Amino acid sequence: MEGLSPPLHLCMEIRIGIENGDSMQTTIDRYLMNNPTVFGQFVQKWYFMYKQGRSTSDFLNSLESQYRQTLLEVVEGGLNGQPILKLITELETEIMQATKDELDADLKLLPLKLLLPLLLFQFPAFLLLLFGPLLSTILKEFTL
Repeated sequence: MEGLSPPLHLCMEIRIGIENGDSMQTTIDRYLMNNPTVFGQFVQKWYFMYKQGRSTSDFLNSLESQYRQTLLEVVEGGLNGQPILKLITELETEIMQATKDELDADLKLLPLKLLLPLLLFQFPAFLLLLFGPLLSTILKEFTL
């Protein structure tokens, strides 16, 4: 699952864990052990705060992504004993769609981004190849 969006990866891990009958703690511990990413470290801090019984709402509000915040709120509900399989499945499809939309937006801008190196590096080289022999001939005529 390398290369997946970190919230999507966590969402899939939790859904698979719930479907396999694993507890939420076991699933989250497995996720944290196998994911030393930046988001994994954030989840680890959140989970540590949760296990201590501290309020995690301010910590979750510091997240820049609404999907990450909602995911961790749903997971917290699951840790508190609420049924979350349906919510996790819906959230997984939403995150997947948002990831596809973001990827499509980046792909639409790709031709414009690739045009800049073409204009800055390849086009002058092409002009030099095109006008090089002409300039060489003109400079030979002036030196004679």
